[in-house]
Amino acid sequence: MLSGWCHCAFLACFSAGLVIQYEIDILFQYEKGTVTAQRGTYRTKQRDAIASYLKENDDRYLSVDEVWAGVSAGPEGAGRSTVYRTLEAMSAEGTALKAMTPSGEARYRVADDGTAAQLVCLDCGRALPLDCSMVSDFSSHVLDHHGFKIDATRTVLYGLCEECGEGS
Repeated sequence: MLSGWCHCAFLACFSAGLVIQYEIDILFQYEKGTVTAQRGTYRTKQRDAIASYLKENDDRYLSVDEVWAGVSAGPEGAGRSTVYRTLEAMSAEGTALKAMTPSGEARYRVADDGTAAQLVCLDCGRALPLDCSMVSDFSSHVLDHHGFKIDATRTVLYGLCEECGEGS
């Protein structure tokens, strides 16, 4: 039997463990550019602003600093770490796409329902959909001959867009 002090300490630790587990189980659901909360999460103006900013700039991948600059200029203002954590959460959920540049920088864009493979400009960050039969044929070849299924929503080819490549 636990003494009175030990019993209270045990209950405090046990209940703190439940709180921690409850916070670990947080889930976010992004629908049509808005954030809805489930299981004790918070729908904040900052999260909404980040999701909206991605949606407004859906034609290119943005760095954390670009999103932070765009959101912090608005009335909601968000810290850089909030922007980073939100973008990572959205990426994990599949509501944002994450692409790594050859230099190792993470860039993000909103995930559309019909998102296909992407062409990403190394200069301006613009994203172009690569939705053609060649991607499907290539994916089929890789699956049939190599036993590997490509996730086209995470497939990114890097290069220069037509505008940025004109000087090359």
